[in-house]
Amino acid sequence: MKRHLFYKIFGTYLFLLIFSAFILQVLIRDEIRETLTANIGEELTADALLIGLDEPDKISGQLAQLAQLSKSRITLIDVRGNVTADSEKPVETMGNHLNRPEVQEARVRGKGTATRFSASIGVDMLYIAVPIKKNAQTTGYVRLARPLYEVRNSIENVTGAIFKAMLIILACSLILALLFSYRLAAPIKKMEKFTEKLRQGEQVGTIFLQTSDETKKLADNINYLVAELKTQLKSANEE
Repeated sequence: MKRHLFYKIFGTYLFLLIFSAFILQVLIRDEIRETLTANIGEELTADALLIGLDEPDKISGQLAQLAQLSKSRITLIDVRGNVTADSEKPVETMGNHLNRPEVQEARVRGKGTATRFSASIGVDMLYIAVPIKKNAQTTGYVRLARPLYEVRNSIENVTGAIFKAMLIILACSLILALLFSYRLAAPIKKMEKFTEKLRQGEQVGTIFLQTSDETKKLADNINYLVAELKTQLKSANEE
């Protein structure tokens, strides 16, 4: 009984622990991803707007320095979607970018944002595009892209911390399950031995439990029934 009770208590602790850790991890992961991505997006937007103030030719001449300062990949796109300059790849190898979601959103709303997974580096890339204007007319777009390494690393660190916390809580749960199962099983085992002696016709006294829960009430009821049974037997013997 004691072992069975222990497994039930420990299983309950384990289920609650795993379920709580899963929910916590999902919520924290989403919150970290959204917060850090938003912060990076604001930083890239500010850089893109600042870069877009210059003429495209001047931007092209300083593309490497600007990319290093903004810690991002910079792409210049003309109004038809053709890439005119890029800080990492030759423009000849790059196709038309007019249908890219960040460019389309920048064309309509004045700023475009998109996140896509990059198979080459194995991490999500955040793209921010803003239009380049001259005399209130859009002449092209400047797009900044940055791999979300810090977002991925932060999520991995939080996941590792949650896993370590789970191991610690699991060990504490094991100890608590042992203590609880012993405290619950000990009075039940005592009443079990008492009623077994009573069933076999042995002389028994009363059960005394140093508890104040339902087991104490149950023991009092058993003592009352035993006392009543003794009284009835005594009356029967006298008759």
